[in-house]
Amino acid sequence: FLFFFAVKITYIDIPFIGITLPIPSFFLTLIPTKDTISMQFLTKIQNDLLPAKIELIIINPLNVVIAQICISLFLGFISVFPLILYQFISYLSPALKKKERKMIILSILPSFLLFIAGCLFSYLFFLPFTFKILYSYIVAVGVRPFFEISQFISLSIVFTLVCGLIFLLPVFMTGLSALDVIDASVWKKNWHIAFIVFTIFSAIITPDNTGISMIFITITLAILFILGYYGSRIVSKKLIQ
Repeated sequence: FLFFFAVKITYIDIPFIGITLPIPSFFLTLIPTKDTISMQFLTKIQNDLLPAKIELIIINPLNVVIAQICISLFLGFISVFPLILYQFISYLSPALKKKERKMIILSILPSFLLFIAGCLFSYLFFLPFTFKILYSYIVAVGVRPFFEISQFISLSIVFTLVCGLIFLLPVFMTGLSALDVIDASVWKKNWHIAFIVFTIFSAIITPDNTGISMIFITITLAILFILGYYGSRIVSKKLIQ
């Protein structure tokens, strides 16, 4: 609600320093304006992700409302994610053993950092690259490119979250080895199966049919798998000692 209706960003000049800082301010209106965070976020991702001369269009007036609601829910989820994680761990804590609780606590910071890294990877590299590839084919045939706003928002948010979760693969692998569920040697022995799974998964989630984005994601998953293997090997050696 706050991101949709009652929060906007204003900029103030700091005297004697010569810098301008964005400051959230609160107001209430029944009609969302361009000053709300959700609208500013929409403008930001449009400028950052879409190639030049690509226009967003509206087929149904309700799509604008739906797009803003999706953006507000996404920003709200990111804002309260640490609290959700804390409540989830607190709920599970009584049922966990001391070793399991310790492992979860130690994995919180790496998981958070990897999730943020995955979201940034999607926002800064994967999505701009994918949109550029997709629209290069449209430009090649000489038609005017458009993108429906709700599809653009949903695609951007979903892929950002998916990439964030994908980057948790090393934590997942290391955690299973730390719990002595899967030894590091199992990851090494079945690496070819993992790469086949990565390729199929990448082919399913990538929106274009060129195969370029699929290769991009597959290579990323392979690198994360290697990192997870080395993390699992370190944990396995400590368990043996």
